Amino acid sequence: MSANWLTCSNSTHATSCNSGYFLNSSSGCSACNSSNANSVACTSSTVDSVCGAGSYLNPSKVCTACTTVQTYWVTCLNNTYAISCASGFYVTPNNICGNCSTVANGWITCLSATVATSCNSSYFLDHWNCTLCSINPGWVTCSSASVALSCNNAAGYFLNGTKCSLCSVANSAFVSCSSASVALSCKSGYYLNGSTCILCNATYTNSVTCSSSAPLSCVSGFYVNGSACSNCTAANQYALTCASATNHSTCVSGSYLNTTTGLCSVCTSVQA
Repeated sequence: MSANWLTCSNSTHATSCNSGYFLNSSSGCSACNSSNANSVACTSSTVDSVCGAGSYLNPSKVCTACTTVQTYWVTCLNNTYAISCASGFYVTPNNICGNCSTVANGWITCLSATVATSCNSSYFLDHWNCTLCSINPGWVTCSSASVALSCNNAAGYFLNGTKCSLCSVANSAFVSCSSASVALSCKSGYYLNGSTCILCNATYTNSVTCSSSAPLSCVSGFYVNGSACSNCTAANQYALTCASATNHSTCVSGSYLNTTTGLCSVCTSVQA
């Protein structure tokens, strides 16, 4: 005899079983969930009567997991009526599970199509809705309307405590930066040296723009000569401005620009 037997004809033959068990072919009692993990009560190995949480009794009297309807159904009455849904889904008025992420941009989890409970990192929860962090200038991700988590470095902002601040306010030479003291790029007339911006003219005298290794343009009257700005007049006493030592643009008084040679020549060299 077994504790699961309800009635019997003798010590080796059960005639009925306690709830949760069924009379098997050996005249013993077997647990309903041994045949079907979703079964709580049954009349045989193939006929269920009560199902466990997360399953329903189908028309064939078999307990079937709600996840067989859709993987995100958690509990249900049948294959057309959801009671609860997995995280990221909600029960619609039609009693099916709807995807929170399709209700509105930024939604991750929700209670209904009108009540968001969490948002993706580019949004914050705002009166049961998800609002873009970028409504605040320079914000990329945030945890609330008042707490930024990351900023748009490429647009010239950096994370300053819980806010996004302009790099150019922290340092007028900065274009983009990762902090108030670490530049990523510099404005024209400066070059990036490690994490700071250096004035071109401080390194390359008479330069206007430059890279970290050489000037790119020079003030009027000078030209780029390798890693320095050279004086046009020093290259040619008659040249006032020039693109190179042999390519003059304007000449000093008493000289003229020879369009054939590209050089400045003294007027007295012209034959009467």
